Amino acid sequence: MRVELAYTDRAGCRLAASFPRQFFGRTERAQLAAGDASSVAITVTIARDGANYRGELVLAETGEPPAQRELTGASCEEVIAALGLIAAVFVDPNARTEAKLPDEPAPNAPTGLPPERRDASRWWFGATVDATLDSAVAPELVPGVAVGFEALVERRSVLSPLFSLSLRRTATGHASASGGVAALQATLMRSSACPLRLPGTGPLAARPCVFLDAGAVHAVGTNTTLPAERTSAWLAPGVSLRAELLLLGHLVVSAEGGAAFPLLRQGYYFDPLRPESRAFYVPSVAGTARLGVGGRF
Repeated sequence: MRVELAYTDRAGCRLAASFPRQFFGRTERAQLAAGDASSVAITVTIARDGANYRGELVLAETGEPPAQRELTGASCEEVIAALGLIAAVFVDPNARTEAKLPDEPAPNAPTGLPPERRDASRWWFGATVDATLDSAVAPELVPGVAVGFEALVERRSVLSPLFSLSLRRTATGHASASGGVAALQATLMRSSACPLRLPGTGPLAARPCVFLDAGAVHAVGTNTTLPAERTSAWLAPGVSLRAELLLLGHLVVSAEGGAAFPLLRQGYYFDPLRPESRAFYVPSVAGTARLGVGGRF
C-alpha cells in the first residue's frame, strides 16, 4: 500500500526522524509513495500539553472519509511509538506490536526520510488580545488595550517569521502645566514583523521584532481659561523583543517590550508664547510593552 507522510512537530520531538521507524518498522505492507499517487495519506502532529505531549493522527484513504486519533503521553518517544502502531495497524491489521530496532531496518523503509513538511513551511493564523503600556503618549505610563491578527510560518528553523497587525487604544493620560491640564489619548495601528524564532522548535520562544505605529493622538485642554481640542498625527517605528509560550498546541501567552522612536514630535502648550505653559513634549525615544493571550489555528 502506497502511503504519503506529513508532519507537524510543535514540541521539538524529531518527529520526521522517529515516526518512519515506528511505522515502517512494524509492517512490510506499507510503501512510501515516491512521486506516484498514494492510497493513504498520513498526517502526524505532536505538541506540548502542559507537562505531557499530545499526538494527533489523521489517516485519509482514497475514497474514504479521514479517520482521526488523538492520545497523550509522558514523553515524545511514548507518543510517537503509539502513533506509529496505530498507523501501522490501519494499513496492515497484522502489523507487529513492536517496531524493528534502528539497526534492523524494515526492508521497505525509505533510505531517505520524507520531507518535514511541506510541514517545513506551515502557515498558522491567530487572533490576540493585549494589555499595553506606553510612555510616549503622556508624561506618565499610560495603559491600554489592543486587539490583533497574526500570521506566522512554522519551520524547524530559527527562520520562522511572524507578522502581526493590531489596533490599540490607550487610556487617557494627563499632563499638567501652568495654565491647565492636558488630557491625551492615542488610537494607533501597529504592524510588526518578527523574522526569527529562538530556538527554532519547542513551546517557549523569543522573537526579535521591528514595528511601525501609525495613528492619532487626541488632546483636550482642561482647567484652563480657553479650553481647546487638537488631534495630531502619530508615526513611530520601533524595535522590541517578544517572548511567547505555546500551550495545548493552540493557546499562546506572550509578553513584549521595546522602544519606539516617534517621528512626529508634537508639543502641547496652553499658550505658545509662554514656555512654562507647555504641558508635554513627545520624547525622541519611548518605552512600549504588552502582555497578551491569543489562539492559533
